[in-house]
This record gives sequence, structure tokens and C-alpha cells, in this order.
Amino acid sequence: MSARFQIVDSDMDDLIPLHVGAAKLGLDASTIRKRKAGTEKLTLIRQGRNLYMVLGEVIAHRQKMTEDARRKNSPIRLVTE
Repeated sequence: MSARFQIVDSDMDDLIPLHVGAAKLGLDASTIRKRKAGTEKLTLIRQGRNLYMVLGEVIAHRQKMTEDARRKNSPIRLVTE
């Protein structure tokens, strides 16, 4: 394998800080804390004063948002309406 490529093992159960998860979703951290914008099903884990999110859930939620947007703007859907 070429030296330019690197295999990265990422555990989907890893915890990431709330602000990192919010950035991955393109949202403000307060939006997630308030359970707005479709984030009510995401797990928030409190450790002391800090909040963390499950990486796998953030990735799955981002993919769902992308799929919903594609479906909403699908040319086939727009023609059939």
C-alpha cells in the first residue's frame, strides 16, 4: 500500500464533545441541547459539566439529513407532482 494512504480505525461508539458533534451536523450546540432541528433522538451523555455525543449517531443523523434533502429536491419527484 502506498504511503499516502492511511487506514483509520474509528469506533462508532466513540464519544465526541457536543461542540464537535454540532459542527459535524452544521448546527449550534445550543440547538442540540434544546433538542431542536430533529436532534431529539440523539443521545447526550453528561460527564460532570461536559456533554458528549455518540459518533455513530451523529454520522447516521447527518446521512439521514442528506438523504432527506436529496429526496426532497429529486428531479423525478418534482416532475411527478
